[in-house]
Amino acid sequence: MMRNLEWFGKKIFDTVEAIGEGVVSVLGLDDSRYQDVLDGMTEEEMEIAERINREREQEYMIHKAKLENERTHAVDVESAGTTNNGTVPSRIDSTTADPAAVVLSL
Repeated sequence: MMRNLEWFGKKIFDTVEAIGEGVVSVLGLDDSRYQDVLDGMTEEEMEIAERINREREQEYMIHKAKLENERTHAVDVESAGTTNNGTVPSRIDSTTADPAAVVLSL
């Protein structure tokens, strides 16, 4: 009985899914938002658009790397100014192994 119910439910789901895919296709909802613009572009315009897209992606990757570098540097500077217990040294300690901590404590 359970197996028949499972089979019946799967058939209903598959039918509804197929109908939904057909409706989406007929209405053009599965196309790109700017598909009409892309269809109207010449080969030369498409090459230019692809080149611009590659340049923008490179700029984004460079920007992302700079932000990561700045974040890492900020963490390094922040951790250099603290002692092992997380407090800022109040005086210069000659036994401090990190010279940056000594400079920051001045």
